Amino acid sequence: MFIIDTDHVNLLEWGSGAIGQRLHERIRGLPEGEVATTIISFEEQTRGWLAFQARARTIEQQVTAYRKLNRHLNIYCEIDVLEFDTEAAAEFERLRREDRRDRAHLQGNSAYQESERLQQST
Repeated sequence: MFIIDTDHVNLLEWGSGAIGQRLHERIRGLPEGEVATTIISFEEQTRGWLAFQARARTIEQQVTAYRKLNRHLNIYCEIDVLEFDTEAAAEFERLRREDRRDRAHLQGNSAYQESERLQQST
């Protein structure tokens, strides 16, 4: 199973460029039911579209906002959405701990330290 994140869902929803087209082609080549996203991606995008709709001041802006919100809904009706259950939460915590260990290991690396210093100075 391929689990796509929020950025990939955005590309599917709005990506008309080369990257979006490649993603569409790749997904079309997969067996039905092999692609899913998460409820977290749905929540992130829904918050964004509701904020977009709330900022609409004219009737034209409202029509556009509701059209985009409806398109968002339709995308999620066409794809399996995975729950964030206790098993997913446990895996998330495991990955977070692993990431912390990896970062701690990298912090002893002088190239990593220089990279971090340069990022902070910009």
